[in-house]
Amino acid sequence: MYLYSYAYQSPNLHLQSQSVAIRAAYLVADEAYVCGDLFFSVFINKTFNTDNPQFALQLMEENEQDPETKKAFQGTLRTMKSYNAMKHKPGTVIKAMKSMEKTIVAMWDKFRSTFIAVATATGLPELGKIPEGGALGILGSSMTNPELDDKDNMPCSKILLLDVDDENAPTERNYFMLPHEYAAMHQADTGKGFDFANWHEPAFSFYNLNILTAAELMLVREQLRPAAQPFCEAIDKWSAMIPTFFNLPQSYGWYQQFVKPAAAALQQAIDANKILSDIPRLTGNDTKIDFHIGEAPTQAIWLFFDMQHGIPQATTKVLQKPAAQAFAAKRKPYFSIKTIAVPEEQILEAGEITAVKKSIVFE
Repeated sequence: MYLYSYAYQSPNLHLQSQSVAIRAAYLVADEAYVCGDLFFSVFINKTFNTDNPQFALQLMEENEQDPETKKAFQGTLRTMKSYNAMKHKPGTVIKAMKSMEKTIVAMWDKFRSTFIAVATATGLPELGKIPEGGALGILGSSMTNPELDDKDNMPCSKILLLDVDDENAPTERNYFMLPHEYAAMHQADTGKGFDFANWHEPAFSFYNLNILTAAELMLVREQLRPAAQPFCEAIDKWSAMIPTFFNLPQSYGWYQQFVKPAAAALQQAIDANKILSDIPRLTGNDTKIDFHIGEAPTQAIWLFFDMQHGIPQATTKVLQKPAAQAFAAKRKPYFSIKTIAVPEEQILEAGEITAVKKSIVFE
């Protein structure tokens, strides 16, 4: 069982939610993957770093939310580009450039430290401390060309097709791990009865995983493997059986009979784990986050990512091809967070950003 957490320039997805989802995937799956542009936050100290004033200004412009400030950044960028294009710069231009660059560097230092502090509070940068090959993989996509396919970049379309060119992670054993926004979008309408077409229900739960360090996560993963391995095998067997079922209720019945007991055994191991059970004492909060298992056609997952503006136009063209559409129509298991909320003490005031070890529960 290989779980994939994906986002690509999706402004509405909470990074805290993504961090919780990735951590849970890492603890229970055979392998977990950080996909799309999520690597940017995981390796924020490396990716958000430059000594080039013009590139620093470009990064600030791209991440600025205030329209007026963004407009000012864009005007300054145009001025810098025009200055840099001059072959023979007069002294007044050189003096103006130095003054401009000095101001930009001062702004960049403050902006970068604030940005990194915000990213750190999400819990994602801590994941970058897990050694490569330690069951947490990175499948990053180019920030400028989402379909670039080279040794450093995985096309968004391949991620969404769960086809990652890894013989150790065959497509049929690859599943999405979705943030809480998906489950919120697909709330069950009990008045209409059970929805076999796109259902999800609680499978296991954790306390707030975002307070755990990389070392703690690695230790807990090792401790949970005896219970997690049979659970992974049950998911893979169920996934392989789905195309053979005569109807949707038959698939759900198989899940109830074979997957649910394995999930219950995994929950027992989670509850008995010393590090995990100690989280309420450390945080002062015993709220649990539910992780759901569901079954749906892959096109339902794509629709969610599209609604979150996470499928760029170049990727959409690839996904519209007949082979991709045939894959999208197939039903697969998926995982998601049910709900989470951010307590008031984690709301960050301007200029004062603090990482607090408290429960992360979003609504």
